[in-house]
Amino acid sequence: MASVHASCVAIDGFGVLLRGPSGAGKTDLALRLMDDGSSRNPVTLVADDRVVLEAVEGQVRAWAPRRLRGFMEVA
Repeated sequence: MASVHASCVAIDGFGVLLRGPSGAGKTDLALRLMDDGSSRNPVTLVADDRVVLEAVEGQVRAWAPRRLRGFMEVA
């Protein structure tokens, strides 16, 4: 299990990890992806700022740390 500085969204059941240095626009890109998602393929927030990653049965699972669940870092 690892915690990384990133944002993560889910698109059609698949996670998309957005990594980069502070100020690179990870949160902005996540918001834009969620805004552009269609009703057929909605884009949902998994985590912002910190993402916990874990290998489970040959797949990588991602989620937000408990203290950050449901929050986005918006400046």
